[in-house]
Amino acid sequence: MEMPAGESCLLLSRNKQGNQALHEALINRRLQIVCSLIDDMRCCFPLLLMNGELGKSPLYLAVEADAAQIVRLMIDKAKASHQSGGLSLDYDNDGVKSPLYAAISLKNIGILKDLMEFKPGSTRVRDKEGRTPLHWAASLGFVPEILYLLNKCRSVALIQDKHGLYPLHLASARGHLKAVQYISASLYSTS
Repeated sequence: MEMPAGESCLLLSRNKQGNQALHEALINRRLQIVCSLIDDMRCCFPLLLMNGELGKSPLYLAVEADAAQIVRLMIDKAKASHQSGGLSLDYDNDGVKSPLYAAISLKNIGILKDLMEFKPGSTRVRDKEGRTPLHWAASLGFVPEILYLLNKCRSVALIQDKHGLYPLHLASARGHLKAVQYISASLYSTS
């Protein structure tokens, strides 16, 4: 269905909470509506980029909803519109949350892989504390995510946050033995 020009403005409009229709559908897990809205966005790629309430982008909300199909649909839409540079995995200082953090928090290695394949350099994305996705995974003790991130880029284990902490420090402080062992082993591995 081709959308009249004026209706695309309605898709971009925000409610009093700062959310668009796409945000509301994602927050309320109305995935069929999300698919419909994304499919109708022929000229409305900006919908995927705009943050709503609490600094969450539609991509972050899709990851948070554990909706791998929607995440892939958004990535495909970004690629098809040649706007993939605009679909960010960053965590910025304005409180915008990284979809990578959501994927790690949910222990969803599949979505994490989709995001990392979409933006391969994202192992070095930092939050306002200077922490990378490996810091996040290490602090939570999530071994599959740690192994995946180390496999992508071992040198991220050598990045300190603003407090001088390496991912190894966070895993140690929180008592995650397996995480400590794998991170430590990666530092001395020659392969």
